[in-house]
Amino acid sequence: MSSNLDVVIQRISAFKVAALTARAPFAELGDEVRRQWQQVQQNVPENHSGRLDADMGYVLTPQWTVVEENGSTAVKVGVKVSSWNEVPDSLERIEVPEGEYAVTRFQGDRERLNTIYDDLFAWLDRNGYERNTTEGVYWIESNRLKPVNPFDIPSAEIQKFDYDIAIAIVQK
Repeated sequence: MSSNLDVVIQRISAFKVAALTARAPFAELGDEVRRQWQQVQQNVPENHSGRLDADMGYVLTPQWTVVEENGSTAVKVGVKVSSWNEVPDSLERIEVPEGEYAVTRFQGDRERLNTIYDDLFAWLDRNGYERNTTEGVYWIESNRLKPVNPFDIPSAEIQKFDYDIAIAIVQK
C-alpha cells in the first residue's frame, strides 16, 4: 500500500459530458475505451464551439454498479461540454452531479495502476469516507490529452499514466 497518497477532498460542480459507452470484459476495456474515444473525437472535436476543457478527456465509471451481469464492465468516455446544443444525437448526454469528491493525481506505470484504486479506497476507509453509490453518481478520471493523448496509445502499449481520479464520497 502506498504511504504517500496525496488525496484532497473537494466539491466539484455539476457538469455535462457528451459520451459513448465502452463496454467489455475488464481485460479488453482499454481497447474499447480507445475505440469509443475516437468516435467522440470525431463528433465533438477539440475546436467544437461547445467543448470545454479541450485538453481533457473523461472516463466516467458508475459508482452504483461496476460489473454488469454478463461480466462486462461499462464506462462512459467523453468530453465536457457547455450545453447540449450542437452535440450530435449519436452521443449520450451525461450530467455529472455536484458533490464531494476525494481527488488524487495518478502518475505512474502499469504496475502502480494495478494498486492505485485499492490504495485510494483504503484511504477513504481510514479517513471516514465511503463511495457515494447513489444512482447517477460517477467516479471521474480526467485524462490530460497533452503533451501526449493517452487514448492515441494502444492499450497494450501504454506504460505511463497521468490523470486525476475523483471518487464521489459520503462520510460513514
